[in-house]
Amino acid sequence: MTWGIVVSNADNPFEVLGVDADSDTEEIRLAYRAAARRHHPDRGGDPAVFRAVSAAYRSLRTAPGRNAMRDRWGMSGENGPPTERIPTVRARRAGPIPVGLVAGVSALFAFSLLVLWAVGGPLVFLVVLLASGAVGVIAGALRHLIDEAPGPGQVP
Repeated sequence: MTWGIVVSNADNPFEVLGVDADSDTEEIRLAYRAAARRHHPDRGGDPAVFRAVSAAYRSLRTAPGRNAMRDRWGMSGENGPPTERIPTVRARRAGPIPVGLVAGVSALFAFSLLVLWAVGGPLVFLVVLLASGAVGVIAGALRHLIDEAPGPGQVP
C-alpha cells in the first residue's frame, strides 16, 4: 500500500514527504521518519516507495539541498506564498482497556469453559476452544486491515 505516494524518477521530494517548500529541517525529519516507518519493507511496505522516501529526505535534509530542490521544482521559499497543504485524517484509537474489564471477561470465559467441560465433555470443550482461537485470529487480522486502511482523503 503506497498511501498516495507515486514513485517515479521525477518525483518532487517535497510532495513525496508531504511537506511545504518552506519547511524547516525538523519538520522534514519528522515527515521522513513517519513515512519511513509506514513504508519500510520490514514492516510490509513497498521497497520502491521506501527508496523514494529515503532519496527525498537525502535531498531535503540540508538547507542547501532544500534551496536546490526549490529552484529545480520552481517552488517559492521562505519569501514566497505558502504552498497548499492537503489535510490528512488519522484514525483515532481507543484508550487503554481497563484491567478490571479484561480480568472480568477472562474469568467469565474461563468459567464458561469449565461449565462446558462438565456438561459437554472434552470433545465439545476442544471444539469450542479451537473456535474461540480462530475468532481471535480473525479479529486480529481484521483489526490489522482496519489499521492499515487509508483514511478519508488518502489514496490507497
